[in-house]
This record gives sequence, C-alpha cells and structure tokens, in this order.
Amino acid sequence: MSYRKADGQPDVRFNDLPIQYQANVAVRPPFTPLPGGRLTPAEAQDLITYLCTFTDGFDPRNPGAYRQSKQCSNAVRR
Repeated sequence: MSYRKADGQPDVRFNDLPIQYQANVAVRPPFTPLPGGRLTPAEAQDLITYLCTFTDGFDPRNPGAYRQSKQCSNAVRR
C-alpha cells in the first residue's frame, strides 16, 4: 500500500495520527505471526469458546438440522 497526496506525490504514512499514538501502529505486514504468538493456549481457547457463542450455526427456522462444529463443541466441554 502506498500513501499519496492529491497531486500524486508520496505522503508520509500514518501522518494523520497524533504523535503519542504513532508508536502503536503495527508496521509488520498483516497476518504475520509474532514469535511465540500473543495469546497463551488457555487464552486462545477462551477466545474460541467466546466466539462460538456467536457462530454456533444454529438456525431457529430449522433446529433439527443443527450440528455444532467440532471446534465449538470441544470448546464448550472444557
């Protein structure tokens, strides 16, 4: 991604942020994992369990077809 001014000249990236927040900008490419990850295995499992409450696939119009994903059913059983 390149930032350009209206006249087409290169612009300074993230120059619209106040100075005190510029250090918070991730300059790594997106989705590049950090060594060791950012979450502990327990934190990752807690996140999966939480997200499964939103994405369990239940359709109230067809409750008989409900099948919880393996990942979510494992998360709930902990």
